[in-house]
Amino acid sequence: TSSSTKLTLDSNKPTVEGPHTMYVAFQVRNTTGATLTNLTATISGFTADIFLAGSQPAAQAIGSLAPGATRTLYWYIGYVSVIGRSATLRVDVADATPGSAAGSQTFTTTSMISSGTGGTLQSQVINATPVIGGLTSIDVGFLFAGADVGTEYNLQPAGTIDFDARCFQLVRSEVVASSVPAVPLGTTYQEHFVATASQSGGGSGFPVQMRYTFRAMCLGASTTAHPYASQTSGQSLKYSSNFDTFAAIPYQPTANPFAVAKTVSTTALAAAARVTYSVTVTNTSTAAATLDSIADVLPAGVPYRGLAPGSAVTAANSSAVPAAGATGRIVWRAQPDLTWSIAPGATLTLVYTADIPAVDGTYTNAVTAFAGYSMVGTGAVSVVVKRIFGATVTPDGLTVDRLPSNGVRYPQTFTLVNTGSVADTFDLAVTRAPGTAVTIDSVGAQAGASAFVVVDSGQTATVRVVYSVLNVAAATTDKLTLTATSRGDAAKQETGDLTVRVIAAALTLTKQAYRDDGTTLLTPTDLVLPGDYVRFKVTITNTGAAPAVASRITDALPAAMAYASASGDASGWTIAESGGTVTADLTTSLAAGASRYLWIRARIR
Repeated sequence: TSSSTKLTLDSNKPTVEGPHTMYVAFQVRNTTGATLTNLTATISGFTADIFLAGSQPAAQAIGSLAPGATRTLYWYIGYVSVIGRSATLRVDVADATPGSAAGSQTFTTTSMISSGTGGTLQSQVINATPVIGGLTSIDVGFLFAGADVGTEYNLQPAGTIDFDARCFQLVRSEVVASSVPAVPLGTTYQEHFVATASQSGGGSGFPVQMRYTFRAMCLGASTTAHPYASQTSGQSLKYSSNFDTFAAIPYQPTANPFAVAKTVSTTALAAAARVTYSVTVTNTSTAAATLDSIADVLPAGVPYRGLAPGSAVTAANSSAVPAAGATGRIVWRAQPDLTWSIAPGATLTLVYTADIPAVDGTYTNAVTAFAGYSMVGTGAVSVVVKRIFGATVTPDGLTVDRLPSNGVRYPQTFTLVNTGSVADTFDLAVTRAPGTAVTIDSVGAQAGASAFVVVDSGQTATVRVVYSVLNVAAATTDKLTLTATSRGDAAKQETGDLTVRVIAAALTLTKQAYRDDGTTLLTPTDLVLPGDYVRFKVTITNTGAAPAVASRITDALPAAMAYASASGDASGWTIAESGGTVTADLTTSLAAGASRYLWIRARIR
């Protein structure tokens, strides 16, 4: 500590006159070779006689400390109006890892006389109207008498219990003018000095001007600092004679300089997506102000992913950032008093990403910025998720001709395209109309007339429908309809259809009589004589829509005729005769619309 150990009490009227508070300073130095992070200093050791004053918390965040770096922390302590009461105050510094470092100092209430040579108050000037998160300072002028070697000086910015040390946090002191060699010009973070040489003369005294810098921590707060000083040498213990009568200047209520806004990369989604949030905090005042933290409450089901390019808030200038995957309330914290300082008119930007799920709804989240102990602004945005469901199914309106199955199963491939914005499960069902010619064997790998399929957005699924054709009359039709119903939106149904037309062969025979030359056609009036030969041309024609397989012609000759021979028009015929009956088998298929013929030669008896 660099503080005086003597807590000033008026020697005559300690309960009603003189100061009853004092700032004590502890210096924290990083003696390691590495930067220490997430440091917090906590003061303890208070008693009923010596206590924290001004509502100031016992813990102060330090943040990061580079190797060899030093931070000076101030605590505002009060004490009872009883001379000779002591307390040993201890400050522990710790980070997130086990263990801590500590330092301590004993402070004692000490009787002092009110004297015009003990550091008379000469002036007090407030340099700026405070804004929350900003620094404001007061310049205090003191007048001291001469000094001996060992004379102690204690120059304090406030000495009353009602000073609001929580909302106005002392962060720095500086000697800005001095005619006292023991109080060197330019000295910072020091309020207690010891003379190493005597000083005399000076006429009316030796002036010193101190500048005390406070950080405004509470919105709308105001307070009054009653400064004082003490000058002690041996048994001569004196403090500012005009402490109780000096007209101290109150601070004006702390103003809010910050304006907070939030935007998102898109406000409407049809599927799951990673969005980028941008938070801007603008300092609208004419003084620099420092932000301490930014918090966001993510909607349920929305995880944080990380800082994004363009963010002025980074892991390097923060004491804490959310972990990837964090949900709910997430917080970014600055290095206390060191980072996230925003110049007048400037803006601090936080850019980060989060994942919005593929669940319909409105995802609203509000960001809140904090300076000191106060919320200084909010900004909210909403992302609306409305998924799109749909599909196409082909073929649609196709007609095919099929023979009765007789054990043969026919496949038909339907193509389903997911035209929606998200992956979807489609329930598949095949129906028949009127259902008289076809039965459904399977849909996909599922036996029966129903199944389901999962298809990613924009992707295609092939659905194989297997069916059988019944033995029904040719030209009978059945319409197969494949219906795909979205499980995401049951109102979304798409169909494809196939008409199956039953086909069969239909045979007709014609028979013509020729003279034995095979070219002269006999008419009903022509005569033939016994012993003459005649030829019969027998023609078979397939007038159906399907090929005829294994066709057979049987022709029984009249008794007046004797079989002579028979031959086909081309290969493929097997001809036999027995008892005057000719049997001709066509061993090749007879296509629809095609004709074949054979010749039978006979003699007239």
